[in-house]
Amino acid sequence: MNKSFTFLEMTIVLVIIGVVTAFGTVGYRKTREKALVKQACVNLRLIKSAQRTRKMEEAAGGYEDCSGFVICNSDLGLNLADDGWTYSCNGGLQSCSAVRNFGSGNCTYQLTDANNTITPGAGNAGNNCPIPSQ
Repeated sequence: MNKSFTFLEMTIVLVIIGVVTAFGTVGYRKTREKALVKQACVNLRLIKSAQRTRKMEEAAGGYEDCSGFVICNSDLGLNLADDGWTYSCNGGLQSCSAVRNFGSGNCTYQLTDANNTITPGAGNAGNNCPIPSQ
């Protein structure tokens, strides 16, 4: 009596492993994208706060323009990671935005002074962009 697995048994096991891996990969990617959006929302609020602080510290100073994580880090004294987001804030501090390519297209999120909430950009609809949680 032979105590080894048949070719059919091995094939079934490999198919099951492949299906489980496929579902896990999709779930992992969606969770990762949501985490990246949450981090961008935190960074947008951090940038705006640093700009306000900078304006108060300098008597005649205006808001620092912040475009890109290198400029934000050096001009505002922040330590943002280069995580693929492109940050930009205008000098008047009316709004800041974060843009990132998620593979299906660019996803844009904006933080405005009006209500201090993060809103998805108008072009996000067809790109399957994660919805930010406040």
